[in-house]
Amino acid sequence: MTRPNRYPYTKNQWEEETTLVCFGDDSRLELKTKRNRLTGETKQ
Repeated sequence: MTRPNRYPYTKNQWEEETTLVCFGDDSRLELKTKRNRLTGETKQ
């Protein structure tokens, strides 16, 4: 969902957080989570 043009100064309330987990055998796991700055709600 995009912001309306009438409010160009507002920030997106959803922030994306990326967690990178590295294992010993050169494999990686990347976890992406979206967090709502206003309500504290999280999505994966």
